[in-house]
Amino acid sequence: ALPYLRQQNIPMVGWAVSPGWNGPSMFGFGGSTENKAGQSVGNDAITRFIKSKGYTKIAVLADSSAGSSTAGKGELPLAKRFGLNVVYSNTAVPTYGADLSQVLPVAQKAQASGAQFILSFMGVNSPLIQAVAQLGKKMKVMVLTGYGPGLVQQLGSDMNGVYVQANAAAYITQKGAGITAFLQAMKADGVNGTPLYYNELGYVIATQFVWGLQRAGKNPTQKSLVAALNTMKNETLGGLIPPVTYPAMRFSGTPCDTITQVQNGKFVVVGTKPWQCGKVTVSG
Repeated sequence: ALPYLRQQNIPMVGWAVSPGWNGPSMFGFGGSTENKAGQSVGNDAITRFIKSKGYTKIAVLADSSAGSSTAGKGELPLAKRFGLNVVYSNTAVPTYGADLSQVLPVAQKAQASGAQFILSFMGVNSPLIQAVAQLGKKMKVMVLTGYGPGLVQQLGSDMNGVYVQANAAAYITQKGAGITAFLQAMKADGVNGTPLYYNELGYVIATQFVWGLQRAGKNPTQKSLVAALNTMKNETLGGLIPPVTYPAMRFSGTPCDTITQVQNGKFVVVGTKPWQCGKVTVSG
């Protein structure tokens, strides 16, 4: 759909799950993006974090879906740049339908290679975390799509020690004006219990869109909305997201993440708080 939306110049705000989120009317704050040259754009915040923790030998895993595989392959030269030795990589783990029986041999190979840390771009996390726990947790694991209550509720103590990255604030254990507003909005809309991470991303998207509309004049048009969004400078939405500036970040998104570690069943922000920031990177 993205080529059509770009062609029609339809203003969009979003969090991209695969490369391609670009164009003069498109505003993305996180996830994967693509620059004018068609190259995948990300950041090196996670790699910097792994390096800062003293790990030297890592394994990189991704599933065979296009977005995951591209991200995993892009991590290999990035790790080398930081002096990390990728002793095992598999960027084509069976996609989305993977179960423990398929992932356990992959985790075993990672362990046998001497990897101290597994960085996973896979869309399904449970089998990997279960596999590492079954192997005695000799390796640390970071997953990129597991923030929120689901994995902890599902996996219990197997989640302890697992690092989980997120593009927005760690709303379960952090505090802040933007987080409070988000949680109140979810409650008002009938979301019972702890919201999902994708509730937060959706709220951020809607809030940025409204932010632009509020500044687009009494009779907003496509042109005035785009112009208004392009005035956003170092906006965090009350601490809900890392600082975002448009149009400078149109093709890269924010170079910052939140990195948490599950400790006693709770997501604890680790590394540089509240944001682990790096530099924009290009691959492909």
